[in-house]
Amino acid sequence: METLDLFSLRTHFTHNRILLCFNGPISRSLIEEIGNALRNYLQADNALPSAAMDVFSIYIEMTQNIRHYAQSRGYGELESAATVVVARDAEDRYMVQAGNVVERADGEALLARVAELATLDKAQQGCLQDAAAAAARGGGKQRRRTRPHRRRPQIEPAAQGNTFRNRRKSRLLQLVRIHMMAIGTLDMNDLNIASTQSTPGIETDANAGVLRMHGDSYPENSFEFFGPVIAWIESFLAGRDDPLRLELRLIYMNTSSVKAMMDIFDMLEDAHGKGHQVSVAWHYDPRNERVLDLADEFREDCTFPFDISPDVA
Repeated sequence: METLDLFSLRTHFTHNRILLCFNGPISRSLIEEIGNALRNYLQADNALPSAAMDVFSIYIEMTQNIRHYAQSRGYGELESAATVVVARDAEDRYMVQAGNVVERADGEALLARVAELATLDKAQQGCLQDAAAAAARGGGKQRRRTRPHRRRPQIEPAAQGNTFRNRRKSRLLQLVRIHMMAIGTLDMNDLNIASTQSTPGIETDANAGVLRMHGDSYPENSFEFFGPVIAWIESFLAGRDDPLRLELRLIYMNTSSVKAMMDIFDMLEDAHGKGHQVSVAWHYDPRNERVLDLADEFREDCTFPFDISPDVA
């Protein structure tokens, strides 16, 4: 291995305003650790909480999608490598870029789809994304959220017919509906799940009729993580007529976690329609408008009591 010219590399990073850079195989734990370092940097940079959440959420969605793609293709360590860069652009906005090897046909299909979407104006693109989300929820109201500035993806030829995909804030999120069937009668054992960097803390109290969740939620397998929570709620609603209250202090949620919460709120909505007393109290950091937006979007589809309030704790 040749000796690296670290001074030239540093000059290159400084000139291009690169804040964080990684290149190599990307694992679940590595995604979490880099994400934690990114959050610490944004906090030290005095980024607004909403801006920090935008950057962090884009980073998580990109890197998890890269990992899922590599796993679906059965790639080895070399092909599974990713290049991730967080920088600032000329207008002083944060910019997240990620690249990975993809099959040529997949890359070309992606570019064709992006070219198709590029013919739509912003209003049409927003309606298309909202319609896709509504279809994934099985209907319901359309949701509108603030979207970060996006750039087109690029592919560059690589060896053996593969291409290297350069993702620049440009992934179309396709929500996949989760179906779950409860079999038999479940015991009402309360849950006490400690929070981690990527999963929320969860506590239930069947006697009090309360389920609490707090923290971030971006597990690699949200269905597996939220399965016990969904089962507990199903068992509670099926086995008793007592009121059920969800107390939430959730912060960032990846796409699959959002979908799991949609399923939970659908369960509460069905129970409410049958006369069961259910309610949600979502507390948020008043400095972080993204959490308020997310909670408000969830509330739009719910007719049961759904309170959103700034957290003064």
